[in-house]
Amino acid sequence: MKKNLLVAVGVFVLIGIIFGGFLIFKNRHLPVTKNTTLSEQKDQASSENSSNQTPSSENEDMDNTEDSDLSSNTTDMDENSSEDETDSTSETSDSDESFLDVTTKDCDNQCKDYSDSEDLKYCQNVCGLATISKESVSKTTKCETIEDSLEADYCFKNQAISKKDIKLCNSIIDSNIKKSCTNRFLEDILDQVPQE
Repeated sequence: MKKNLLVAVGVFVLIGIIFGGFLIFKNRHLPVTKNTTLSEQKDQASSENSSNQTPSSENEDMDNTEDSDLSSNTTDMDENSSEDETDSTSETSDSDESFLDVTTKDCDNQCKDYSDSEDLKYCQNVCGLATISKESVSKTTKCETIEDSLEADYCFKNQAISKKDIKLCNSIIDSNIKKSCTNRFLEDILDQVPQE
């Protein structure tokens, strides 16, 4: 009897370990897919509104009330999505707000495929190949005042690395640069740990 109980417990533990390993593997190696994004939902809602409009004044009044209902639903969706975005992992945001799709192949060949200077600079920043400019690290530079969002992101990344403040990485809008910033920050920390 005890032997059967031990075997059953062992099987359940093994199933739990396999299931946990699968979840970890899935989160790390399989792409995250969303059924619909908020912008797609808004586009669908606006196209439905435009197809439902008729010339009669009665229907226009109904459309106006539907528009106000739609806008309140949209704000509810915005609030819900902002709550979801704070709860979601960084992998989810990686596919949402990136300037270019930079692959590991691009990083391996040191961004040689990019001829446009802006694209090249972006690729180098994502891959960690760009040098840190002294201007963006100076204490007088305020990254918040830079109008170009990519330049501001580069500035935040450079300051986060030089000041060793990972909180500055959270100010970065572009998901690839944000990921690059946190990775570089963590690499610097690991480099400082003495190896045995």
